[in-house]
Amino acid sequence: MIENRYSMIKVVALISAVVSLSGCFVRHAADTKSRQQALELIDSGVVLMRRGDLDSAAAAFQVADELAHLPAALDGLGCIAFLKGENQAAEEFFKRALEIDFSYTEAVGNLALLYEQMGRPQQAEEYFSRAVELSPANYRIRNNYAIFLAQRDNSSKRLAKEQLARALVLVDTPLVEANMLELSKRGD
Repeated sequence: MIENRYSMIKVVALISAVVSLSGCFVRHAADTKSRQQALELIDSGVVLMRRGDLDSAAAAFQVADELAHLPAALDGLGCIAFLKGENQAAEEFFKRALEIDFSYTEAVGNLALLYEQMGRPQQAEEYFSRAVELSPANYRIRNNYAIFLAQRDNSSKRLAKEQLARALVLVDTPLVEANMLELSKRGD
């Protein structure tokens, strides 16, 4: 009788464990599906933003953020605010993206651009440097950093040329080539 009781307890425990674990798997599958939907919405938001449909892009990024709290969704909302000239809102979105993932390079680079636009060169320099450290193979960040350096002062032009040369090694693109040519025309 005691053996039957222990066997019954084991069966109940096993059933409880299976039910509990199956709930975890179902929740995980739903989270994976939500995450995938959010990533697709982020991609759509980027396309809409490039087309100039900022309101639809913002809606895509907002729904993506609701589905799965990803830094890319908040970064997208920051880009929309930046393009609309809403600097404080842009800064808040970029910083919120970094709260989720402090090494999210796109938000770091976007904060650098924002601070440059806002006339805060020390903060821009700090964030450009950090972005290059986080993602040394990102030619866009190197290109933007080089342009920032070139506009600062004559002593920074050598550093700007170095960043452009490194960007050009990563990807042979007309954007970087044009910036290198422009910087060469200005002289040292």
